[in-house]
Amino acid sequence: MISPENFTHGGNGIVYRLHQQGKGFLPVRADLVKEEAAGNNVISKVLSITNAKNIYYGHRIANLLLPGSVIEVVGTEVAEERFALGVNRLMNVYSLDAKVNPDHATYSAHMIIDHHEKVMVCNCEVCRTHHELHRWIYKEAEKLFTELGNIGIYVPLNDPSDYCFIPTSGKKPHVIFFEIERIDPVILEEYLDGLEGLNSNQVEAFKLLQHYNKINSLRTLFLGIFQQLRHGIKAC
Repeated sequence: MISPENFTHGGNGIVYRLHQQGKGFLPVRADLVKEEAAGNNVISKVLSITNAKNIYYGHRIANLLLPGSVIEVVGTEVAEERFALGVNRLMNVYSLDAKVNPDHATYSAHMIIDHHEKVMVCNCEVCRTHHELHRWIYKEAEKLFTELGNIGIYVPLNDPSDYCFIPTSGKKPHVIFFEIERIDPVILEEYLDGLEGLNSNQVEAFKLLQHYNKINSLRTLFLGIFQQLRHGIKAC
């Protein structure tokens, strides 16, 4: 049994804190799950499954190459709930709690989407204070954004709800991103190919990148077949 507790929400889904009692699909170590609507037709199902797999691979690769740069995703799934009138399909992303500033959940939940961007409109004390902290960490977030981008991993710097900092005793904040927008496998593979004497993390990242590329190839193949079938049906 899994008992979810609403933790926060973003533009793409709701994040729940998990209280685990027993074992099911859920990874034993998961603290949080982000739940997103996945669409209910065949093509949406296939795209959701490939997206879920590559979300896992992308986060694993980022943390192998730049440890602690993004949240630790420990599993993904596309879950289905069947009803009399159809199927409700969800993509779930399971992760460990990054232990960021505890006010970030409130800050994120109180933001609104305006012209496809998350903006702060709330004037409560928690949001005002946390917004000032985000001004303080922005340069470090921008630095990490650039480091990741240089190796083909792109994160949402323009969405302050998608990154925060882990409180430490150091002078510089430890910034961590909660999401990867996309990966450029060509740039990432060129980066890895240019390294001399790969360490164990880099070797593992290279292997995961091959899985990532295979998933993308299957996705492209499926979309091509689907387009051909659709055009064939129209021609008839």
